[in-house]
Amino acid sequence: MDPKKPKPGESKSAVVERASDFLNNYLYKEFSIHAPNITAESSSEHSRAKLVSGFETQAQKHMSDLVKAGHLAIIDQVTGRFNKSGIDHTIRYLLSEPSIYVSMLSKVMMGEKVIDVAGVFSRVKANAREVVAEFYGIMLEIVLVNNNIDISEISMERLYHEVLQARPAINNAEAAVMRLLREQERLGQIPALVDNYFRKGEVDAIHGTPAIKRIMANYLLELGLKVPDSYRANNPGDDRYDEALFVAYNHARKRIGDGNDPINNVYSSAGDGTWDFAVDTFETTEGQGIDAENIKAASVLFYIYMLGDRMGIFRVADSVLLSWTKADISFPQGEFSDKLYRYFKKKEDRTSEEERGLFYNQVLSIGNTDVLDGMTTNSNFISLWDRLMEETASFIDLRSSADSVDSISRIPIYRAMQDIQYNLSTHCSGLAKTMTREMYAHLQSAIEILRAPEVTAQLSGRSNEKSIWKVIESVSKAQYNTIPNVNSLKTAAVEGHKILRYISGFDEASITDGEFNALLDSCQSFIIAQSQIGEGDEMASGPRDEMAQLEGAIDGADDDWGF
Repeated sequence: MDPKKPKPGESKSAVVERASDFLNNYLYKEFSIHAPNITAESSSEHSRAKLVSGFETQAQKHMSDLVKAGHLAIIDQVTGRFNKSGIDHTIRYLLSEPSIYVSMLSKVMMGEKVIDVAGVFSRVKANAREVVAEFYGIMLEIVLVNNNIDISEISMERLYHEVLQARPAINNAEAAVMRLLREQERLGQIPALVDNYFRKGEVDAIHGTPAIKRIMANYLLELGLKVPDSYRANNPGDDRYDEALFVAYNHARKRIGDGNDPINNVYSSAGDGTWDFAVDTFETTEGQGIDAENIKAASVLFYIYMLGDRMGIFRVADSVLLSWTKADISFPQGEFSDKLYRYFKKKEDRTSEEERGLFYNQVLSIGNTDVLDGMTTNSNFISLWDRLMEETASFIDLRSSADSVDSISRIPIYRAMQDIQYNLSTHCSGLAKTMTREMYAHLQSAIEILRAPEVTAQLSGRSNEKSIWKVIESVSKAQYNTIPNVNSLKTAAVEGHKILRYISGFDEASITDGEFNALLDSCQSFIIAQSQIGEGDEMASGPRDEMAQLEGAIDGADDDWGF
């Protein structure tokens, strides 16, 4: 007989007592997470053993409380789900210790009062990340002691932060920690100097990506910059290194493809493969067939569609070029006219409206371009996207009238995001993903033309505001007989991009309340913007015969054409 089921006529207290005995005798064996299929090295084993000692004293009580609360059946299902899931090796390695796993279950089910299988699974994984952080802290200390490292000679806080970012594999942890330590010793105070540069606001902190900072630090080291150990990173008045940092920042921006004409970087070896949609892998989703890089590329493709073709930035830039070529407008000879000439000369290297339309249709099933014979389209994306918007709108409505936000399930929103993850992982691949980089470079080039002071001063219409958005409205009205809703289109582009980028790294176990609320805000802003755009706001056709003449003129243009 199953010891978890009551016997005929058995009292409730007897059932609880017998179940408690069963738990004490068998729970460790029956309710256990499978260990990862790799062999942990000694430093990982010692770190886990030291970590476990802090959980063992309360494990027996936690088990007894869970049984008395009648949670065994749910625990059984949660354990089965963990053993079938693709959680990363470090979390699996730690949860395979019964005392840690039972403590996590107790925290979630007894403390947080979460008792549904999906919720327990999600929250145990989320809480396990705190244990992972503690595990790596212990590991760092053990590795440093094993290698006779004097901790007074290094920045422990920075090294610990780098270890947490790197998440060394349990079968190669010591070598990874020592490699990070050597990197820290090699760079000295330079990373702190770079961090402070962005913290001071010399450059918008949003540009201080890990890739930018890494390139800057190594560049400054190559230049031979010496930063004393006494450097104080929290001193905002220290500007001794700002000039060198500005040079390093410019160097880093060029290395990742932010030169004067972005389209050039598509073909440069320095920029190849370094663009930001190449992201770190996500072990928790990797085993489920999720490709975060594909989804991030799709987020950029959506952004290009909304701004470049739906708002009409590509066409408006072409109109400016055409007017300049016909001498309807003129600009002083100099840097901007040189940039405009390069834009003219590289016209054939840039994607056409029809080419872009093929990829919009293939990946997102948007736009009016027919696909090539044999090319599949992502016919399911629109319905999946609409479902996500509907679920978020429903959640927001329920939240406004609910007594407790905790009573409203997030699961429908999570499932909608996971469906989009699977969908875009499959459909934004191959040439579509490769071409997205080139199309974004094209969009950058067009934006640079339209936001130039020489253009905004002449083409912003009668408005006192001189901006790229007024240029788009003014030129669109004159050339295409329509005025796009630039504010709503811009909001839809930016918020839609944010949502898809978030979906690319979404992990049900690690989502915070702050992240979830930010997602709701983006979805709400997108829904409002989309309702204001309407379906009939596509750009009307413009003077395409004249553009065709311009494209024909490019073939015969003299490379040494002067002004």
